[in-house]
Amino acid sequence: YKRQGINAEYGTENNSTHSKNSMDFATRKSVNWSAVFSTSNIPAHVFQHLVTVYWTLSLMLACAALGTFTHLMLNIGGIMTFIAGLALIICLFVVPPVEEKKIVRLGLLNAFAFLEGVSIGPMIGKVLEIDGGSGIVATALVGTSVIFACFSASALFAARRSYLYLYGLLSSGLSTLLWIGFVNIFVRSSLLVDVSLYLGLLIFIGYVMFDTQLIIEKAIAGNNDFILHALELFLDFVNIFVRLLAILAKNRKSKD
Repeated sequence: YKRQGINAEYGTENNSTHSKNSMDFATRKSVNWSAVFSTSNIPAHVFQHLVTVYWTLSLMLACAALGTFTHLMLNIGGIMTFIAGLALIICLFVVPPVEEKKIVRLGLLNAFAFLEGVSIGPMIGKVLEIDGGSGIVATALVGTSVIFACFSASALFAARRSYLYLYGLLSSGLSTLLWIGFVNIFVRSSLLVDVSLYLGLLIFIGYVMFDTQLIIEKAIAGNNDFILHALELFLDFVNIFVRLLAILAKNRKSKD
């Protein structure tokens, strides 16, 4: 009976001990969710700046979607729209970031986003020609949105400057991508294409975290240029989207 632990006295003591242990376990395992989702390390004025940045980013994505739709209707995307987009970026950096020029710079920013959408329109058009292409585009868009939201949020809730060390790795990764693309002009290797796609996807996911924390530090230092900050995040989003779209389309073709 004692070995089985079922005598009355032992059982009572055992139940009491078990209850106490359960309470201690529950206490130790309780999670302070308010602390988990706290952004107290971000000053209030910086948090408001981030809200402005993300609203501007949302407007840019809407303009890019409109640009892609325009290409699908009129077939105007190509090298000229790409060059025009670069010209708008140059103009955006030339115009001084003062209050009097804010409307002009916003116009240049959203015009660039529109042309960027037009420029990636041919790629999206080719994917739509694949069997189930509309599903691939939708999956890539939703996947990009989830990836962007998750990694940007992780940078917001993480300790300040904890992801800024990624700059060296990300810069080296971009250089590697450029060299891979240059070499593949002559080699024409499908393996290098895959390496470029997956490595590029990882690099720009890293840039989402890096740029988010860099924007925070710039705002704390007094740089409140939400237009350029939104541009940085927009380029991260687009680069993730086109690579994820290419990966999904390539996998669908290989299955077919």
